[in-house]
Amino acid sequence: MHYSAEPLSLSAIVHWSTRSTAEARGMSRSASPAIWRAFGLTPHIVEAWKLSTDPQLVTKVRDVVGIHLASPKKALVLAGQ
Repeated sequence: MHYSAEPLSLSAIVHWSTRSTAEARGMSRSASPAIWRAFGLTPHIVEAWKLSTDPQLVTKVRDVVGIHLASPKKALVLAGQ
């Protein structure tokens, strides 16, 4: 699945529902809440958050997620900001 970081409308950035997530990702309406539950995601309960302005954010997130999904044996991962 390919995701592009296209600019979103303000309403899309402020609130993601399971329906809007499913629609944006091309999934069924039942798949999105199942994934949220499986990973303990509760974006509707978040009290505060910040939108990153880092132009390299998508690349960095892919790198971090890739390390977690396919980590080498005996790997030590250090992260800094």
